[in-house]
Amino acid sequence: MNNRFLKYAWRNLWRNKFQSGINIAGLAVAIAVVLCVGIYVQSEYAYDNFHLKGDRLYRLGFKNYEQDVLASESPEFTAPIGPACKEEISGILNYTRFANPVTTYFSHGEQALKTDQVLYADSTFLDLFSFTLLNGNPGQVLSSPYSVVLTDAMAMRLYGSTDIVGKTIRLNFGADYLITGVVEEPPFNSSIRFNALISFSTLYKDPSNFMGWNGGMRYITYLELDPQTPVEAVEKQFPDFMWRHINESYSAINDRFDAELQPLSAIHLQYNYDSASLRSNLRYLSIIALVILLIACFNFINQSTAQAGKRTQEVGIRKTLGAFRPQLIKQFLSETLLIVLLAAALGALFTWELVPVLPNIFGKPLNAAGIWQWQSLVLLGAVLLVTVFGAGMYPALFLASLDPSRSLKGSSSPRNKIGLRNGLVIFQFVASMILITGTLIIAQQLRFAETTTLGFEKENVLVLPLIGIETQAMIDPLEAEMRKLTQVAGVAACSELPGKGFTSNGYLPEGLKDPILVKVVDVDDGFYELFGFRFKEGRPLTRDNPGDRQDYLVNEAFIRQMNWSEPIGKKISRNGEHLVKGVVGDFHFASLHEPIQPLIITCSPWNDHFENMVVKLKPGNVQDGVAAIQRTWKKILPDVPMDHWFLDDALNQVYNSERRLQGAISWCAILSVFIALLGIISLTTYSVEQRFKEIGIRKVLGASTTTIIGMFSRNYLGLVGFAVVISTPVSYYLMHNWLMGFAYRIAMPWWTFALTGSLALLFAIVIVTFFSIRAASSNPAQILKDQ
Repeated sequence: MNNRFLKYAWRNLWRNKFQSGINIAGLAVAIAVVLCVGIYVQSEYAYDNFHLKGDRLYRLGFKNYEQDVLASESPEFTAPIGPACKEEISGILNYTRFANPVTTYFSHGEQALKTDQVLYADSTFLDLFSFTLLNGNPGQVLSSPYSVVLTDAMAMRLYGSTDIVGKTIRLNFGADYLITGVVEEPPFNSSIRFNALISFSTLYKDPSNFMGWNGGMRYITYLELDPQTPVEAVEKQFPDFMWRHINESYSAINDRFDAELQPLSAIHLQYNYDSASLRSNLRYLSIIALVILLIACFNFINQSTAQAGKRTQEVGIRKTLGAFRPQLIKQFLSETLLIVLLAAALGALFTWELVPVLPNIFGKPLNAAGIWQWQSLVLLGAVLLVTVFGAGMYPALFLASLDPSRSLKGSSSPRNKIGLRNGLVIFQFVASMILITGTLIIAQQLRFAETTTLGFEKENVLVLPLIGIETQAMIDPLEAEMRKLTQVAGVAACSELPGKGFTSNGYLPEGLKDPILVKVVDVDDGFYELFGFRFKEGRPLTRDNPGDRQDYLVNEAFIRQMNWSEPIGKKISRNGEHLVKGVVGDFHFASLHEPIQPLIITCSPWNDHFENMVVKLKPGNVQDGVAAIQRTWKKILPDVPMDHWFLDDALNQVYNSERRLQGAISWCAILSVFIALLGIISLTTYSVEQRFKEIGIRKVLGASTTTIIGMFSRNYLGLVGFAVVISTPVSYYLMHNWLMGFAYRIAMPWWTFALTGSLALLFAIVIVTFFSIRAASSNPAQILKDQ
């Protein structure tokens, strides 16, 4: 494209300022959407790419089969598997382990700080992973028991300095730990998150921890493979390895564990518990961004072909004077290029301004400099190429193909081009209505999830986590004092809270030959009344009754699975026999994504310590109640800060992924409607301009303003109506598939589709009516004089 082409392009752009401005605005918004979504997608795919050994680090994943049926998948296993893999499997250079993250209190002097994401990690942790150690000896920081490494952020909060190696810090107001290092906080794109690391060897000092092959499955193991050994060669050794260590003993009950290697680079998007939802969100958003870009390109095509009548004589003269078709194609493509470049510059500016708020839209931290990374620049270049050729090639070929003899006579566009424009308008509104419908249905499902009856009372329930053995040992005096408060309606303790699911253990119910995994929760006497559980049969368990401490309650789902007609008195085996003393009504202890599963309720927690206390506040001044509870806590545990939150707030956080998707789709729906309406504005103004003489003649002959409005509205209302007919079944199909991810979901109401169609018709009517009224209000004498 030489300067002459660009000069002609600039003249044409300036001559049609209104139409060009609409094209630039629509394309700029579409490019900004693509770039914003691209930054988000790029951030998700960039997880864990900073580890120097990342290409040879693999996490061990395990699939548990019961009766040859897949029962569960998890990266958690018992502690010995890491050392055994290094010793017995060829091709493994090293390993590291860390326990599931825990919440602790770190304190020194009079200052105590609650700390989430604390990992017990092997001494090889900082050797395999490229987390930056700021202070301390890399080979020794986690080698000795009772040693701890803090992140720089934690060190600054506790000490106001990172020069703290050699100091001691107290864990959960109990034992003192030696600070052996300070590590830089993990970057935002790390799938491994922590605020502190405690040496893994510390776990072996606690006799209550079972660290053998039959111990607790709460340890995650990463392996460093020899670069010269194929991954397949390592995986082939796992069946025999697992048989020797665990599956041989499990074979008696037809149970087994299969191990697999999960690449570190794929953990975030493939193997985490929320990976499926995340991949789905990325797919939806990428498709939506592409659709919005297509809407903007179709606007350009529509306007270019609609204005062909203005340029037919130009084409005819150019061809008569010797212009060849390739030259004309270059000329028209140069005009598209100029518009797209201006739109790209404006779109990049929009994106730069939006970068600070993108974390709020997508619900997670993003790289603020992502717009300048090579991936974003490549994406922008690809968008430019697609837009220039996708939006500009058809109009260029169409205009360049016009017959010079017909062009000099000023012949208008063929009827089939009008049909094409109508089809593109229909596509724009179909896409916009699908997005609007999706937003409304997601909002309704979230509303259903937040308001549906869960089978227990969640309002005004305050959760007080009991962190540390010393705190958990004070549960009885805490509960006694809390019950004396006039603002308190009930107090209870439990091992886990409903909302995110409960732990599973193996049990052998009466009537089965092999054990099964069943969800379990440990509670005390006040739990049932506080949450308003309904007893279908039997009675609650009481901790004061020694016999009850050995017995179980079950839910209705458990009874249905076992097909027990008389459950009271049935036996369930696990480290002895336990009698079923009661049946509680089903309740949603996990999210609505999952069906209600069989559940066992006991009153005997591990080590006889509960991890949470819940307090039900009476209706009224909740803040006064919280203040009274804080004073009581301080009286019983003066050195332990009280952490608290409301259960209903925590339950609402379960659907954050869906809430983020709804927010992103809502913005995309608004922008797609905006771009589609820009196209309607452009086509309407051009249509009015082309039919000014007809409007003048009609008014002279007595046509009313209503008649003029109807003349212009009829076509667009028909197009939007046709778009409603197409979008409704497509929206229903797409949202039906999305809702299938919920075990409990809404039935899509008909009014959602009716509302979407009505909004689309309303927008089109308002725009067409506005410009039609302007045309109909003109002086017919002046119109005919000008024409």
